[in-house]
Amino acid sequence: MADDLRTCTTGCCNFIGDESVSREQYEKALETGGSGGVVETKIPCRNALTPAQDAVETPAGFYLGYRVRSGSPLPAGGNPPVFEKGTNKYLGDATPEHYKKWRDEKDTSGDGGVNSILENLPRGGWTVCSRMRVTVSIIAGCS
Repeated sequence: MADDLRTCTTGCCNFIGDESVSREQYEKALETGGSGGVVETKIPCRNALTPAQDAVETPAGFYLGYRVRSGSPLPAGGNPPVFEKGTNKYLGDATPEHYKKWRDEKDTSGDGGVNSILENLPRGGWTVCSRMRVTVSIIAGCS
């Protein structure tokens, strides 16, 4: 994933591959993607983690992203990418073991918010909410 483009929803966390880059460098990489539409990976903000997100990420040791075509809220397909918490290194695409560990940690986190957000999500899949907000685990919730 050397050419992987990742950003958080606020645009303050930007990566090309596993390297942190400025927003300007990220935007330039988006522009050179060609006419077929660049696939971006959306990640939870690394600078402003919610307590619910941190309560699962820390014991699990990783976080999940989701791939979208640039300019579209719909998933680009495939399993969500997995990134190591702390280093932000790409670990591969989510496996059944990742989903199990994520569910196990959210079940034991006791934070009160994670369980309610994830309660009705399919096991290891995508959910498109009524307002076209795409979610994977607790990256975002339906409101």
